[in-house]
Amino acid sequence: MKLFPVATLGLALIGAVTGAYVNPGACSGVCVNTHDPSIIRRADGTYFRFSTGGGIAVHSAP
Repeated sequence: MKLFPVATLGLALIGAVTGAYVNPGACSGVCVNTHDPSIIRRADGTYFRFSTGGGIAVHSAP
């Protein structure tokens, strides 16, 4: 009966992973028009957020 130890280990790992996940912070700046967002980081460290709410929107952050 190796099923019980494997199941117990699996549940413990799931608990450890979900407990270690940090909730996202509050939105600051432009927080609207974010349907289907995609985020890209350029080599110079600039982030771009593309979204489709009401057309194609592009936002950037250093």
